[in-house]
Amino acid sequence: MEFVAILIVITTILFGLYCSIVENLLNKLHIYNMIKGFPGPKAHPIIGNVNLLIGNTEDITHQFLNISKNFQSLWRLWLGMKLFVIVDNSEYIKSEEYEFLKPAVRNGLITVPGESFLQNIYSTKHMDVFINHFIALIEKLETLVGEELDV
Repeated sequence: MEFVAILIVITTILFGLYCSIVENLLNKLHIYNMIKGFPGPKAHPIIGNVNLLIGNTEDITHQFLNISKNFQSLWRLWLGMKLFVIVDNSEYIKSEEYEFLKPAVRNGLITVPGESFLQNIYSTKHMDVFINHFIALIEKLETLVGEELDV
């Protein structure tokens, strides 16, 4: 009896794992089919375009600038299994093309709807943190100078 209960639990866990893997693969396949016509550097299986990130920061920057010259407007980049769609032309950000890609690219720093980007930057929570850090900096400067600072 105990063996049957353990077998049911293990089977349920394996089935749930199988379903989540299949769902993830179907989602990736859907995204791949949406962007398969996009230009971009050749992506390798599993690693994608991670080979472009070999070297120091300057090498990587030059690599991306060269790629950007070869693929203008919209182009895709795979870092491992994660897709990035690079937009070189600001006209695409709020255009019909962006609306088509929105399920794949979601909301980014610039493409977030409304003014929520600015609202997030200037939220009171962030301002409180900034003010606390500023006060701590002033206190440290006062100890170094040895007198009160007039800011």
